[in-house]
Amino acid sequence: MLESLFEHRSNKYELIFFDNIHSIKFSPFLLNLKNYIPKEHFEPYESGIATTSCVRDNKWVGLPINIDVTFLYYNDAYLNKYKKPVPKTWEELLKIGKYIQDQEKNNNNTDFLAYNGLFSRSEIGTCSLIEFIYSYRKSLKAPIPELQSEESIEALEMIKKIKNEIASDQFFQEMEVFSGSYINSGKFLFAKFWYMPLLIHYNFTNLPGREEGLSGSVIGGYNLGINKYTNDKHRDAAITAFRFITSKEMQKKLVLENQEIISAIPSIYEDEDVCLKYNCEVFKNLQLVTRPTDKFRDYDDYSEKYRDWIYEFLYGNKTAAEVLKKIDDLTKYIILKSIQKIHYLKFSSRLRFLSNDFWIISVVGSCIIMSSLYTELEKVTYSKCHIKPILLCIGYTLNLVPIACKLIVNFPEENKISVWVSKHRYSFLLIFLLIDLSENLLLYITPYEIEKNTNINGEIFQFSTFSFSNYLFLYAIKIIIYYIKDDKKEETQIILKIQEQFQNSTHSCQNSSDINSDFSMRSDKSNNTYRVSKVLETSTGLQKLLKFHNKEYI
Repeated sequence: MLESLFEHRSNKYELIFFDNIHSIKFSPFLLNLKNYIPKEHFEPYESGIATTSCVRDNKWVGLPINIDVTFLYYNDAYLNKYKKPVPKTWEELLKIGKYIQDQEKNNNNTDFLAYNGLFSRSEIGTCSLIEFIYSYRKSLKAPIPELQSEESIEALEMIKKIKNEIASDQFFQEMEVFSGSYINSGKFLFAKFWYMPLLIHYNFTNLPGREEGLSGSVIGGYNLGINKYTNDKHRDAAITAFRFITSKEMQKKLVLENQEIISAIPSIYEDEDVCLKYNCEVFKNLQLVTRPTDKFRDYDDYSEKYRDWIYEFLYGNKTAAEVLKKIDDLTKYIILKSIQKIHYLKFSSRLRFLSNDFWIISVVGSCIIMSSLYTELEKVTYSKCHIKPILLCIGYTLNLVPIACKLIVNFPEENKISVWVSKHRYSFLLIFLLIDLSENLLLYITPYEIEKNTNINGEIFQFSTFSFSNYLFLYAIKIIIYYIKDDKKEETQIILKIQEQFQNSTHSCQNSSDINSDFSMRSDKSNNTYRVSKVLETSTGLQKLLKFHNKEYI
C-alpha cells in the first residue's frame, strides 16, 4: 500500500508508520527531519540503535515508536533442580543443556526441549542467524563480523553443534507458534523468543555470546516518518504531532502503560519509575543489531537467499566457508546491478551526463577491467599473459572513451571534430577498439616467455617477459626523427649514432654525456643542428633502454 501511495505522490497521509527494515526503501519519500525539527529532539535517541535504523544518507527519515527484541528465556525449575547457573556464553549453554538433557532422559523425560534456536525458514530464521554471528564479534564495540571471517565461520559451527547435541533439525526449524506453546507448557530448559510480557512464569536474560559480556539481539518494530509529499498547510501540523509522539516524555508514558512496548531511548531504562516496574539491567545491557537492509533494494529476496544458503550448511552437507562465500558473492554483482539505476526516475537527474547506452558500455568496461585480475591466479600460462593486456585495453577503452566522447561533444567552441564525434559516437568508439585490437595482435609476433626465478628464501616463482614492444618504440623514434628533419645528412649521423649506442650498450652514462656535449657544440651551426642536439639530449635515457635489451639474465 505504501509503495502505491509514494509512486503516485499521494499526500493522503501525513504521518507514516513503517517496519524498520524498510527505512532505506522508503527514505526517498520521507522528509529529512533534521531540516524541520531541532537537533535537541534527536539527542535522546542518538546513543541507541536509532542512528542505525533511522538515518539514511545522513538524513533522519524517522524515529522508532517501538522496537522488538529477543531474549533468552530459562526455566528456573530445571536450573535449580540441577544447581546450574544461567549461561553467559554459548559454550556454557551447550554444556549445561547437554548435562540436564542427559539427566532428564535417564528419568524417562523424552518430551524435553533443551534449546529451540528459532532457525526456521521465515524471517525469524534470518534474525537468529544475524544475532548469533553478531554475538561472535571480537569485542563489545566491534561491528558485526564480515561474512567470510573466522568469527562468522565459528558462529555457524557453534549453531550446528548446539543443534546436533541438544536439539534436532525438527526443533530448530519449528515456527514461533511451536516455541511459544513449548514455553507455556514448561517442557523446556532454554528458549530464544521475542519479548513477551505474557510469559510471566519464566525469567529472561540477554542472549549469550562468544565470551561473557558479549551478546546480540536483532531489532524489529516500527518507525514513524513524515510523507514528503504533504502540502504546506498540513506539514506544520504533522511535524507538531510527530514531535509529541516521539518525545521522551511520551515514550516513557507508553512504556509505563503498555508492557509490550520497548523504547529505543536508552536513558528511559535509567528512570526510577520505569525501573520499579521493569528489570532495567536486562534492557540496558541489550546489544542491538540491525538487519542488513542496505545490501539490496529488495531486502526480502536477500534475506531468503541468506538463510536458505546458510541452511545448506546447518541442515545439509556444505561447509560454513562455502555457504558464507556464496552469500558474500551476492554483493559482488553490485556493479552490474547499478545499471538498473539508469531506469529509476529518482536517479535520472543525476545520470544525464551520458546516454543510457554509453552508461552501460562504461559499466561493462569496469567489469572487464576487474575480470583481468583472474589472469593472475594460479599457474602462469602463455594464454594468461596475452589475455590480461587485451582485457585491460578493451576495459579501459569501454570505460573511458564514452566520457571522452561526451567531453569532445561539449567542447565550448563548435568545431569539425566535435560535430563529427556527435554524429558518429559508435564510430568514434570503434576506432579506439580497432587500435586496441591492432596493438594486441602485434604482441603475438613475438610471444611471451615464461621464466622461473628463486628469491632469497628459496621460493620459486614464475614471471613472463616480453621486450618486443621496446624495439617497436625504438624504431618508431628512428622513423619520426628521420621524417621531421630537413637535413638528411645530419639525420643519417643521428641514426648511425643510435645504432652505435645499440651495439655498445655497456658504455657508461658519462660516455653518453660526452657524446651529447660533442653534438651540442655543433648546435650553433644552424637551427637544424640545434634541433638535433635537443633530440640527443635524451640519449642517456635511450642508452639505458638499449642497455636493458642487451643485458644478460641468468
